[in-house]
Amino acid sequence: MPRVKFTVLNYSICLNRMLSWNLGGQGVAHVATIVCTGDSDHRLIVGFQPQNEPPDANFYNAGSKAAYLIRPESEFLWYVDLLRNEKPVFADIDEDQPGFTYLYTGSEPAGEGERSLPS
Repeated sequence: MPRVKFTVLNYSICLNRMLSWNLGGQGVAHVATIVCTGDSDHRLIVGFQPQNEPPDANFYNAGSKAAYLIRPESEFLWYVDLLRNEKPVFADIDEDQPGFTYLYTGSEPAGEGERSLPS
């Protein structure tokens, strides 16, 4: 299966006490979720695990075209900062190896402020 790359146009944040996803038959606990959507029918969902949970593996669901990026809750503010303050932001989903799924920014010169998307 191919890699899917898309520009993140929207995101939503959900803070909760403790929820659990069933990903591939495994329960994955999380205390916050960020859902990234864009110019693709794919979604990148970042789940933040409680501090003392052993790390779970990333997961891709082909049926819903959703990639689950599992991170420790200590990184939550990093992701919020990236989504709020950088532009453009991209998602890269590896359907075969979900461990290589990530968010990243576009290239911009140091100290030049934000760049707008090409027209």
